[in-house]
Amino acid sequence: MNKQQNNKGDKPMTQLIGAICENENKIVTVSDRMVGTGDMTLTFEHEQPKAQIIIETAVVLTAGTMHEPDLITDAREKARGRERLRDVADVLKEVYQELRMQHIEDEILKPMAGLKSFEEYHRK
Repeated sequence: MNKQQNNKGDKPMTQLIGAICENENKIVTVSDRMVGTGDMTLTFEHEQPKAQIIIETAVVLTAGTMHEPDLITDAREKARGRERLRDVADVLKEVYQELRMQHIEDEILKPMAGLKSFEEYHRK
């Protein structure tokens, strides 16, 4: 049995833990480094940790089959100079949405429907 599976045979999942400590002045995060495909036919331990500091007061933990180090790097660059957590979350959302749309265009719309973009899809 895979070490991440329970005895019911459920699919493996990422373990992410975050704890606030020392009077809300410090945090501790814990995560695995396993990355896999959606159907779990390929899994491996990645060098890049799933916990990344975005700004001094914000850490992002990633889970699931989505492991995009560039997403975190792009978000970190765009969040530079922002201090409000809400602003940093908005940057992360924006960067993730852009990446997701690009993946859908590249992996579904172009090869399966012969469409170049969401814009073309909506026009038709």
